[in-house]
Amino acid sequence: MSMSCYSSSRSSHHLRALTRGHLLFHEQGERKLHLECERQEREAGTTRVQPPLYISSFQVSALLVTNPSFVTSGYSVNTHTMTPATSSGDALLTLQDVERLRQDTAKLSRKLKLQDKICKSHRRGNSRDYEAKLKLQVQFEDQMQQYARLSCQQLCHEAMNTFPREIRDMVYSAMLDRGHAFKNVIQLSGAAHERHLRPLSTNSSAFPPLVCRLGMGEKKNEHCWDVKFCGEPFVKELVEMYYREKTFEFRQQELYLLPTFLGQGLSPPKTPNEDTVVPIQQVGRLTLCIRPTGNGWRFTLKTLQSLLELQRKAKIKVIMDTSLVIVHGEVDIEQVITTYRSLFPFFASLRGRGHAVGFRFGVVKVLLQGLDYPTRSNTEWADIAQKRLDAAFAATKPSTQS
Repeated sequence: MSMSCYSSSRSSHHLRALTRGHLLFHEQGERKLHLECERQEREAGTTRVQPPLYISSFQVSALLVTNPSFVTSGYSVNTHTMTPATSSGDALLTLQDVERLRQDTAKLSRKLKLQDKICKSHRRGNSRDYEAKLKLQVQFEDQMQQYARLSCQQLCHEAMNTFPREIRDMVYSAMLDRGHAFKNVIQLSGAAHERHLRPLSTNSSAFPPLVCRLGMGEKKNEHCWDVKFCGEPFVKELVEMYYREKTFEFRQQELYLLPTFLGQGLSPPKTPNEDTVVPIQQVGRLTLCIRPTGNGWRFTLKTLQSLLELQRKAKIKVIMDTSLVIVHGEVDIEQVITTYRSLFPFFASLRGRGHAVGFRFGVVKVLLQGLDYPTRSNTEWADIAQKRLDAAFAATKPSTQS
C-alpha cells in the first residue's frame, strides 16, 4: 500500500490556518469516517491486507508445497495452538491471535484510506484532518511492523516444528540462493576487525556476526538475521547453512582473521540444539588470495594451520596474487611457481584430508620479446602456465609437520 505523508512543516502551516469552519468540516468528516468504516466492516469483513514483502521471502517453494495451511495472501487459522516462548521472552501468540491482529491491521488500513480521501476532498485541506491522517499513519506502521514480526515468528516456528532438518536445509538453501538478496562470494575485506566475526552464540543480542550481513545483496533482507522476526533456532540454522554454501574470500591482508573467522578454540556443541555456531564445522568454500610478504611464508603458514581443523570437505581455491609476466617464455612461469612452492606441501596435506584444493595465477600478462618463440595467443600461454602449476602441485608430497 502506498500512502502519501505530508511533512511536519506543512502540518504546522495548516495548524496556523485553523478556522471555525474547518473545525465544523472536521467533525462532519469524523462522523462520515465512522459510518463508512462500519459499513465496510459489515460488507468486507473478510478483506485481507497483503503481508509486507519481506514476509513472503520466507514462503519458498518447499514450504508452500509441503504446508498448504500457509497461503501467500495471509495466514489461515488452524485449530491447534502453539505457545512456546520466543527468544525475546514474549509468549508466542497462537495463529488465531495473529489472525485477529491481521484483521485489526486491515481495519486500520481502511481508516487510513478514508482519512486520506477526506484530506483530498477539499482544496486547501484541514489541519486537523492532516493531523488525524499522520496519527493514523504512525499507528498503521507500528501495527504493520508488529503484525509482520508475529506472522514471521509463526511461520518460522511452524517450519521448525513441522519439517525435519533435511527439508529445512532445502528452505534455507532456497533463501540463500537468491542472487539479488544474497551474494555468493563474501569478501572479508568488509570485516576489518576480529570483533566483526563475533558473536557466534544465539544468546548474544548482537548475533549473528557482521560477516553474515556482508552477504546481503539488498539491505531490505536484513530481517532474515533478526531473531525478533525469525527466532533463535531458525536464525542459527540459517547461519549454519550460510557458512556451508557461501564462498569466503580472504586476501593476504585479511588472512590473520582466518582463525577467528573459523571459530578456532570454540568447543563444539555437545548437542545439536546448543546455541553456539562453530564455523569450522560448517565452512565449505574458501578463496585465499596469497602474496609473498617481507617475512617470507612463516606467518602465512602459521595462520593457515587452522584449516587443518575443517570438519567438512571444503573447496579451497588459492590464488597466487602476483602478476605472471611472460617476457622470456616458460622460464618466467617457473620463477613464479618457485616463489610459491614452499606453500605446496601444506596444501597437499589438506588435499590428503579430502579437501579439493587448486592453485590459480592471479594475473597473466604476455610481453614476449624477440622471435625465438612460436606464435601463441595470450590464452594459450595462460593454459600452459596453468598446466605447469597444476603439475607442480600434483607432484608435491604432503607436509610431515601437518
